[in-house]
Amino acid sequence: MRYRSWQTLLGSYLANFKLLRVLALENTTLGRPSASRIHLGTDMGRLLGSLVYLRYLSLRGSDLETFPWIHKLVLLQTLKLNVHDVINKSPMSTNVLGKFAYLRHLYLPAYYSANLSENFKLRFNGLSKLETLEEFDTKWCEVKDLPKLFCLRRLKLEAVGGYDVKEMFKYLPGIALSSNSCILYLTLTIPMHEQMGFEYDPDMIRQLIWNHKFIFARLSLEGKLPEFSEIFVQEQQLNHTHIDVSLIRITKLRLGYSLLEEDPMPVLEKIPTLRDLSLQFFAYQGKEMVCSAIGFPRLTALNLLYLANLEKWRVEEGSMPVLQHLQIFTCPELEELPEGLIFLHSLHKVMLTDMPLKFCDKVRLENGEQGPDFYKVAHVPDLIVEHPRF
Repeated sequence: MRYRSWQTLLGSYLANFKLLRVLALENTTLGRPSASRIHLGTDMGRLLGSLVYLRYLSLRGSDLETFPWIHKLVLLQTLKLNVHDVINKSPMSTNVLGKFAYLRHLYLPAYYSANLSENFKLRFNGLSKLETLEEFDTKWCEVKDLPKLFCLRRLKLEAVGGYDVKEMFKYLPGIALSSNSCILYLTLTIPMHEQMGFEYDPDMIRQLIWNHKFIFARLSLEGKLPEFSEIFVQEQQLNHTHIDVSLIRITKLRLGYSLLEEDPMPVLEKIPTLRDLSLQFFAYQGKEMVCSAIGFPRLTALNLLYLANLEKWRVEEGSMPVLQHLQIFTCPELEELPEGLIFLHSLHKVMLTDMPLKFCDKVRLENGEQGPDFYKVAHVPDLIVEHPRF
């Protein structure tokens, strides 16, 4: 009864505002619960489809799973469909977006289901004014349409599967590197596992990394990489131009399962725009890591997760001068925190999770007694030690 009252009340309000231009129904339960506890959203969808004058519609965080009514809202300029639940059916017809000639900002559902047809590919024809496109997933979005988005400024893209990744690299560099390109911010996630039918080709990603016209808002690479000397080199001849690594502009970088044998820090610390770095799940297989005195000038967050072989980590004075957050998670061989942490005066939070008990005992302040390494983090307001390994 409570649910029906909420939906009835909302419906009665919206029915009186047929000329509504802006509607945000974020983090709400809009669907109709069934016996299987799946929110179908039929009734609310029919009502939303009647608001044909909408310019802005946000369903972010809601529970709607299907949008068969969306094609009626042809005047939309901003559409946020990044709903909370996994899309279990085709979220819309493949060509429905072609009706949105005025659309400038599009946020797609973040998840798809295996129930989607193998041949389902959402098309982006006709979106000549689109500036923002987020959650573009090559699994169910047509890569070939990317070059048609002439005004695109922000793109958040995930490339999944061997064929889709190669197709994406076939078209994306042309968009990003074109003299007419408007792209300023690019978020790119590429799973590069062999079982997904794709083995890493350094020339592919190098074309994007070395373009200093735009900033990678986030670059996430999951899978075996060649050593960074083959990708991020201090001086690289590309298109007959020498480019220094300091010209690369990446804001957030996440590496997973990279299996690097050489310390990546001497290269990564030279990227001046890097603010957030995660090395996780065997990204680095070496035993020692060094952050030099002039490295990481803007880094504010560093996450070291599941680096199984790491034993020693040295931080020189002057390195990471604005670091605020440090997380070390399941690095079982790491002997101690680096002495250089005492120089990180901006450090606000240190989280040590699932580390060996011996390591944790060196750091913890317990019953008023300091561990021998506590002085390295004594200046940190928020020190968290969780789940030590026995």
